Amino acid sequence: MENKVLGVIKNNLEDENMLVITESRFSEDLGLNSYQFISLISDLEDELGIEMEENEILKIRTVGQLIEYVQNCCTE
Repeated sequence: MENKVLGVIKNNLEDENMLVITESRFSEDLGLNSYQFISLISDLEDELGIEMEENEILKIRTVGQLIEYVQNCCTE
């Protein structure tokens, strides 16, 4: 699951070779603006066949938090 999430994240970055770790912050470290982040979430939902709750998405700041959320979402 983690590799799928990381793959979608890297596909949404301007530089796919950028180092992405669980501590990476979407805005500060990866340079995503709010539109790009929502686009990433949409791609992730399509890739994994899930639907993420908006109020939960707004709490996500790091790659690790997103991975954790997706793992919990997919096991429910």
